Amino acid sequence: MNEHLQQCGLVNIGCENQGCQEYVARQNHMNHSSMCMFQKIICDRCDNVFERRRLRCHDKSCPKMVIACNNDGCTEKILRETLAEHLTSCVYSVTNCTRCKTSFIKQHQDTHDCTVALYIKQQQSEAQMNGIFSFLVQTALPGIPPIDWTSSTVSISSVGLDDRQMGTIVQFLNFRNTMMERLLFSNVKLNSTAISLLSNLARWRELKDLRLSGCELGNDGARALAVALRQHHNLRCINISYNSIGEDGARELATALEQHRSLQEVRLSRNPIGINGTQALATALRQHHDLQALDLSYCFIGVDGAQALATTMTQLHNLRYLGLSGNSIGIEGARAMGAALQQHRQLQRLRLSGNAIEAEGAGVLATALLQHEGNLQELYLSGNAIGVEGARAIATALQQQHNLQQLDLSYNFIDVEGAQALAMAIRQHDNLQKVDLIGNFISAEGARAIASALLANQNLQQLHVSNDLHDGVELQTLAAAAQTRNLQPLVIPFSAEVDVVLQEHLSIPHPAVDDATRALALALQDQNDSDVSYVCEYISNLPPFSINNHSRPNALVVTAMRGFQQSANVQQYACRALANLSVNAKNKASIAGAGGIDVIVNTMRGFQQSEDVQQHACRTCIMKIYYIQVEIYVVLQ
Repeated sequence: MNEHLQQCGLVNIGCENQGCQEYVARQNHMNHSSMCMFQKIICDRCDNVFERRRLRCHDKSCPKMVIACNNDGCTEKILRETLAEHLTSCVYSVTNCTRCKTSFIKQHQDTHDCTVALYIKQQQSEAQMNGIFSFLVQTALPGIPPIDWTSSTVSISSVGLDDRQMGTIVQFLNFRNTMMERLLFSNVKLNSTAISLLSNLARWRELKDLRLSGCELGNDGARALAVALRQHHNLRCINISYNSIGEDGARELATALEQHRSLQEVRLSRNPIGINGTQALATALRQHHDLQALDLSYCFIGVDGAQALATTMTQLHNLRYLGLSGNSIGIEGARAMGAALQQHRQLQRLRLSGNAIEAEGAGVLATALLQHEGNLQELYLSGNAIGVEGARAIATALQQQHNLQQLDLSYNFIDVEGAQALAMAIRQHDNLQKVDLIGNFISAEGARAIASALLANQNLQQLHVSNDLHDGVELQTLAAAAQTRNLQPLVIPFSAEVDVVLQEHLSIPHPAVDDATRALALALQDQNDSDVSYVCEYISNLPPFSINNHSRPNALVVTAMRGFQQSANVQQYACRALANLSVNAKNKASIAGAGGIDVIVNTMRGFQQSEDVQQHACRTCIMKIYYIQVEIYVVLQ
């Protein structure tokens, strides 16, 4: 029996391979051994011995296995043991530049440019950083418009910032200080936070353009800016218009400007710096030989200030732009400007609107222009009451100013004879492109002379005369000339967007206030604060007889004030528009009944630091209260 069991094929026996613990029938033992995972086998490529269960693992490491190169694009088949050697010579291998650390395949090594590679890496890094900054700004400063922190220009407009928000922005600006070249804040209420902003100015060494218009800096902000200017000598442009900076602030800035002589552009318009502040600035700017633009419009500089600036102007040989509008410099101021103009032949743009220079002052300037064979391209003399004689003098001066492209003589009472003299000059002036004669009562005869000049001068592109013309004959005269020239001369000076919409209405006679009402409605519909303020300014300058007896302009202006409560420009010009509407006797009833006093009071509360807004708001409010009292009195009677 034992012998049988030793030979019986059905008896289970253990596998002889080390590590295998299976039992199989003796008759199946050979089959099992040929498939046993623990059986030792020999690789037919490298002769290595290993258990069958490790075959797949061995295939992945067998040095004699033929494999494909793992570089994208390479089609060679090689032994695994030679892969390292192959990769050192494979043209599809990735390598790093030893200088810029940029990765690229060896095939492109000869065409690699470190400069381009570094620029691309910088752009990628900045794009990533911009995304991070945008997320942080949205988290830390909710309500602030998106800011491109990777750009060389950082721009923020129409917001109010508290100390915490300004601190956050300053931190971001300090982090990006090596890149920032332009910092633009427009209508941002800084108040006390201006000190925090300006105290960091010295860190931003690459900053060349600083614009803080309408930021309510005041004298304290001007002092902080003066301190910063003494430490920062790379600035080229400063614009701090609409900031309620007075005489003291101007003096502080003047002291700093005596040391900082690299400025090319200085704009301080709409700041009540007065005569003494102007004289201090004029003295400080005499050494700024690179200065190209100076704007002190509506700064109450007076005659003495104009004379000080005229003396300085003769030493600024690179000055191209001078803005002194709305300063009441009078005839003597015009005389000083005329004398300076004769010596300064590089000036290209001169703006002296609203200065009461009258006919004599215009004559003095005209005489200077006759002797000034320079590069003057723009001459703005609007609202100076120059009359017929002044218009004639300017018309004569145009014969010498061959480079003049823009001429503004609006609201100057030039009458028919002045229009005729200017028409003759326009006819003969080849470079003149824009002429503004709004508010000059040129009548039908003057319109015919202008129309004749329009036909003769093929270069003239804009002729602003629309709200002078209340006679269909006058409009038809100019419209016929415009049609011949394929030009629309009846232009109301709004922005281009409003002009396009209005052009289809301007070929037939409409009172100016109707066009303005239509334009204001369009601007309100588009939510365009720039157009709204511009149209309101236009309404504020309308002559009384052009305002019809209806309340729609008043209602729209009040709507504008409610819709743009954060815009100082809209509030100021809207108040001026309401004041002009209130003055009109025909419109008293509609003005008194159209409301708006609550809006004006809110405006006065919201812009307590803006003297312009306060002045016009007070004037308008007093007028409206007066007319309401008149209406009540009539009812009681």
